Amino acid sequence: MSKEEELKPCPFCGAKAQMDVKRGFKGKIMCAFGYCPKCDARGGVYSTREGATQAWNGRTRVGAWIPVSERLPEKEVDVLVSFGERTRNR
Repeated sequence: MSKEEELKPCPFCGAKAQMDVKRGFKGKIMCAFGYCPKCDARGGVYSTREGATQAWNGRTRVGAWIPVSERLPEKEVDVLVSFGERTRNR
């Protein structure tokens, strides 16, 4: 991964982010997205690595987190979503 494609750390937990790329026929990229292996935060799904990298790196920083109870995201704008911690059924 070049310097331009380097992913910023996870905005939720600060862990090193990774890129997941799914390939189809003849190795063509079908989709790509940034994600955090520690807290499972995920970016949007894009048709290129560059698009997924720009989306992950262009997200709002943690300090600017706005709950949906205050306002909804603007239409047709990519956002990161967190559903909180996973819980196990006991």
